[in-house]
Amino acid sequence: MKIGITGVSGHIGNVLARELIRQGHQVKGLSYHNPLNLKGLDVVNGDLLDFDSLVRFCQGLDVVYHLAAKISINGDLDGSVMLTNVQGTRNLAKAAIKTGIQKFYPRL
Repeated sequence: MKIGITGVSGHIGNVLARELIRQGHQVKGLSYHNPLNLKGLDVVNGDLLDFDSLVRFCQGLDVVYHLAAKISINGDLDGSVMLTNVQGTRNLAKAAIKTGIQKFYPRL
């Protein structure tokens, strides 16, 4: 199965990716930046606010695990937390629908 994981640079996304690979799945990660902990993974740089990058990410996948999010301990002073987490999730859901993704977790 071909599985995509957003937020693959985070702890949970990284552990999930490596476990799915261990189980024999093909995994592609989406990362806003490409830190060192992604070594050995198939990673696409993208942005939840860039619909076209999400469509490219979703191409050929069967399943997407959406784990990407923006957090802030200072609140959402500039609105970017809400924009990323709400509009970004909408963008990914629309890209998943457009490209025929069969399953999307967490379920919307």
